[in-house]
Amino acid sequence: MFHRLVALVAVLLLWGATASAQMLTVSDGTRSIAYSEEELLALPQHRLVTNNEYVPEKTAFRGPLLRHVIAPLDPSADEVIKATALNDYAVEIPVSDALDYKVIVARYRDGTPMRIRDKGPLWIIYPLDAHADLTPADTNHKLIWQLDSLRIK
Repeated sequence: MFHRLVALVAVLLLWGATASAQMLTVSDGTRSIAYSEEELLALPQHRLVTNNEYVPEKTAFRGPLLRHVIAPLDPSADEVIKATALNDYAVEIPVSDALDYKVIVARYRDGTPMRIRDKGPLWIIYPLDAHADLTPADTNHKLIWQLDSLRIK
């Protein structure tokens, strides 16, 4: 029994090390980028204070702009980003949204790194309060949390 417990702990530790090494994958079908947490945090960070239906009050989020995260793949405004969560839930986000608005890939909520149970570690956040044309009816489904990958198509 003890050996099984030790083996389980070793697997969990190794999985944790692997999971922290790669936080987000961005691809376009031919090229792929695996961002670590450190690489995402090395991108220019933006703070966004906004409301959405999933938080009880105005909340401060911080992370890189989505446009900076996808920029190495040079997507065009007419393409779409398939954003997929850890549980395989997926939404489509127009690349034009990333270019037209300061959409962020939030890592921090109110100054604290988000955990999986807190909708983390990454959450796509739109500047809803800054743009009247970003209505909850049209935007809430794009606020994907527990973000795992972005595929440009």
